[in-house]
Amino acid sequence: DSLAGEPDVLRAEAAVIIGLIEAPLAERALLDRHDVPTSVIVAGRVAAPPQSALPFDTKAYAEAMHRNRATRLQGWVGNGGRFEMAADSGHMVHYDSTDRVVAEIGRLLDLRR
Repeated sequence: DSLAGEPDVLRAEAAVIIGLIEAPLAERALLDRHDVPTSVIVAGRVAAPPQSALPFDTKAYAEAMHRNRATRLQGWVGNGGRFEMAADSGHMVHYDSTDRVVAEIGRLLDLRR
């Protein structure tokens, strides 16, 4: 467990995120049942571990994982939401692309009015 030494709250948050990513779409149908507009903004920059750390092409692996994750997350979009790839953002999209995130939240709120 790479988070073994981290605070309980951080490990709990990671467990929820991992559970959501691994859960089949049918298990996430809660979004549709409540008619909640849901958008997903995904980081466009892919970070790979240093090549010397692992015995395979870490860049190719990171890119393949990113494509897979992006494809799966498209299934989370619903009820007027959008899927966006934030090309200039890294892992912390809300920090790297604040204006984009704020604009999408505003758009989703407008859908509910």
